[in-house]
Amino acid sequence: MVVTTAVTTSNSYIVRVSGRSGFYFQRRCPADCKDKLKRVMWRFKLSNDLLEARRMVLEALLATDRQIAEVRGDTAALMKLADQSQRTSDG
Repeated sequence: MVVTTAVTTSNSYIVRVSGRSGFYFQRRCPADCKDKLKRVMWRFKLSNDLLEARRMVLEALLATDRQIAEVRGDTAALMKLADQSQRTSDG
C-alpha cells in the first residue's frame, strides 16, 4: 500500500486546540499501525501563524507518512517519500 499526501486550501490536518494558542497538526494513526507506533493520533504545534502552519503541514505529513511506511515495511513508499522530502527541502 502506498501512502499518499495531499495539501489543499481547506486543510483538515491543521486545527486549533481549545485553551492553547496557535495552530496544530493533527492526524489519526492508521488502525494497522496503532499498536506498533503506540499512538492513536499525532498532534503537535506547527506555528502561531496560519500561513506558516500551512507551509509546515507538508513536512509534518511527510514525517508521519515515513513512520507509517516504516512500520508497514513498505520500502516502495519509503523510497517515494525520500524523493518527495528531497524535493521539498530543495525549494
